[in-house]
Amino acid sequence: MEEKPQQEVSGSTAGVSGRHSWSRWIPLPTSLVALVTLVASLLSLDSLFIVSLGIVLWLAVLATSIVLWRLGRTSPPPSQRLSAKPFPATEISAGLLGAALATPATILVLLAAGASSPRLSPMTAYPSTSPSPTTTTPPRPTLTTPTMGSTSCTDSAKFVADVTIPDHTTLTPGTVFEKVWRIQNSGSCVWLPTYTIEFSGGDSLGAPRSQPLGRKVSPGFEVDIQLTLVGPSEYGTYRGEWLLRSASGGHFGIGAPDSHPFWIEITVGATPTPPAGTYKAGIVSLEQSSYLDLDEGIQLPSGPDADIWFHAESPTLRFLEPLNDGRILTMSSEPSLDDCRGASLTPERIPLPYIPVGNWICYRTSQGRYGSLQMLNLGSPEALSLTARYWTWASR
Repeated sequence: MEEKPQQEVSGSTAGVSGRHSWSRWIPLPTSLVALVTLVASLLSLDSLFIVSLGIVLWLAVLATSIVLWRLGRTSPPPSQRLSAKPFPATEISAGLLGAALATPATILVLLAAGASSPRLSPMTAYPSTSPSPTTTTPPRPTLTTPTMGSTSCTDSAKFVADVTIPDHTTLTPGTVFEKVWRIQNSGSCVWLPTYTIEFSGGDSLGAPRSQPLGRKVSPGFEVDIQLTLVGPSEYGTYRGEWLLRSASGGHFGIGAPDSHPFWIEITVGATPTPPAGTYKAGIVSLEQSSYLDLDEGIQLPSGPDADIWFHAESPTLRFLEPLNDGRILTMSSEPSLDDCRGASLTPERIPLPYIPVGNWICYRTSQGRYGSLQMLNLGSPEALSLTARYWTWASR
């Protein structure tokens, strides 16, 4: 009679242990479900707040599962087995199932909230609402390859010489003439053929308002800028000014730091009257290896009767050389007969680059007459020519 209760107790205890044995494994799939749901939220949300909240909820589900799992494993002491009420496995399963279902439901709510929340994008930070020190980050330098005529360089010019028609030259009304300036590219830009010569002020002297430069000029190199001009019909002094215009539309001239126009100034009037006592006077144009008889004012094919020989050894080495006991000397201003007589004339040749256009030379011919010669045009390096005005006095 005493054995039955013991069997019932044992059966009851076994039933509890059996329920505990399968119920303690419930937290594992539940936690896995919560973890998978969290990973899904991480992959679908990019809001820092929502992701953080999902992590906290998952940790709460995991902790609850562990606590319930521990409670499910707990058995009453032997002395209390008959009276202790076992922890029902169904309650454990219901609690964990509810936690497992709550996690994806919560994540779905968070997903809906995250759709309207600010999102993080790569390399982007939310602006701080609290004041912070102001810092200045220097801009990253941009490496560019300089191009011809671009704004990354500087356009500048330098006047070198009046190749033709020096200032204050007297011309008769309506005279058509070629004015040539020698200009150096003193900037860092390459002048392109599309650069133009632009009239900027004064008297245009028949020149067009704009004319293409027509050639490329690298920095440091020189170019002869030529315009065809016409002397006005009325007597007077006239001055015309011009600037260069780059391919980008900027105007520039000569000098630094301010750019000034290059110009020509002429006098329109009667043909200059030769000085009193002049034996011969006129204007001569000499080509490479030309001989000139200054007593008669004519060019000669050879040198036996010539007074001066114009020749060039290269485009930059051009000379005036006296012949047949002739003598020459450069002068700083227009000389008189007495100035030339008193000057220390020499038989040495003179390099023409040392005689700017407009300057003067005293000479003595092979027949002993004195005279003066003014440089009007040295010509371009390609032309190798010379134009000059001369007076030969009768007195010896």
